[in-house]
Amino acid sequence: MSKYFIVLFGLIFFINFETYAQNCGISFMIDTTMCGKIKIVDIIKDNIPLLGTIGSALIYSDTNGTETRVSGDNSIFEIPDGIDKGYIRIVIPNCDPSAAKYFKKSSLNAEISSTGTKLTCDINELKLNLSIIKSYPDYTSIIWKRGSIKIDSVKTSISVLQSGTYTAEISNGICQTTKSINIIDDKNLKISITPGTICDGDQVKLQAISDKSNTTYTWSNGQTGNSIDYKGNAVQGLSVTAIYKNCQEIAKLNILRAGEPPAVNSFVLQENITKSLVFKLYGSIGTEVADFIEWTESGLKNIESTGFTSLNNGKLLELTPKLLRQGTGVIQYLLVPGIRKDQLICRGDTLPISMKVVSNDIALYVPEVFTPDSDGNNDVWKISSSKDLNKENFEILIFNRSGGLVYSGKIPASGEISGENQWDVNGHPDGVYYYIIKKNNNEPPIKGAVTMFRKGG
Repeated sequence: MSKYFIVLFGLIFFINFETYAQNCGISFMIDTTMCGKIKIVDIIKDNIPLLGTIGSALIYSDTNGTETRVSGDNSIFEIPDGIDKGYIRIVIPNCDPSAAKYFKKSSLNAEISSTGTKLTCDINELKLNLSIIKSYPDYTSIIWKRGSIKIDSVKTSISVLQSGTYTAEISNGICQTTKSINIIDDKNLKISITPGTICDGDQVKLQAISDKSNTTYTWSNGQTGNSIDYKGNAVQGLSVTAIYKNCQEIAKLNILRAGEPPAVNSFVLQENITKSLVFKLYGSIGTEVADFIEWTESGLKNIESTGFTSLNNGKLLELTPKLLRQGTGVIQYLLVPGIRKDQLICRGDTLPISMKVVSNDIALYVPEVFTPDSDGNNDVWKISSSKDLNKENFEILIFNRSGGLVYSGKIPASGEISGENQWDVNGHPDGVYYYIIKKNNNEPPIKGAVTMFRKGG
């Protein structure tokens, strides 16, 4: 409203003029097929279709008459929160607001509840329930998934037996929503064996211990129960399977067994000279290589600490027993490999060792066996001496069991008879061969036999 004053005949008159927008005869239709929004369509102004779009509207709830002006884009208006149904009027410049039209907002809201979120030894199944909190129009589809895998549809409640992320996809034809819940696998059964480590061959009483009462036990050797009598067998091994309700766990017994015997168990020792010995002890199925050895001779026992160097699939055990002998002859030793683990000491099989003490006068040592199987262990037949063999000019002849000459030649400085540029054993079978070593000082020749065998053959 505006106020104006006029001077007439010396008098002042105040006049009020009210200005009103034009009644443009606006009509329209509403489209509620967009979730949470209204689109204004088919607008008529003064009986003429209105081209273009409108950018403003008045919306109020059917329970609250307070209008809210909202802005829109391309005649699309977001319905304010808290208003699910009500009335809308549109605003066109220079025109009175239109008459109101009733609307009901398309919407969808849901939530998932569960009887729990963890699968445990005691709980093997959980229930997931989907509650539709609000939906207009009514929901039309539900799809359950575990990860990306569809597991069910339509139902509002499902049972789950596996861990994973479960998702419900809900739709009412206009609105869609997704709700998820994460189910955790918390099946945890702790089990141990006491004692946890034994020696191969030991007779012991074993006990399986679980953190759950009423656990059942089955041992891999067929016995049952939490306590059994058992004789250690490193080759077969032993484990126990514990079962408590929905949980299962396996524990394995650690069985220590000292390594396999060396391929060569005879050595030469020169009179009055200290010698370091080298033994190759290898592990096998269910075994560990020894970490100490015991020597016994004439009732005397010495425990020797040893160092290891990696060698193929086993370990090289190097021992320096500082053996010193006077006079020649053969001495028998007993070698026992062993393993220490915490307070436990496990001993392997007793290995006989033959020590030949020879004179220092051009003493020859000729091994009685070699195994040319390329495992890095005693592959070459090697003759050793207290002097340079090349200088002594020895000659060796090798015969097969039929008496046929298979090799003859000088003994090289290395002492290696078999190998490259020497006796090629690849063309000869395993077995016993005979040799003659001729000296250059008219002494009687050295005669003997050597056994060749390939462990992999």
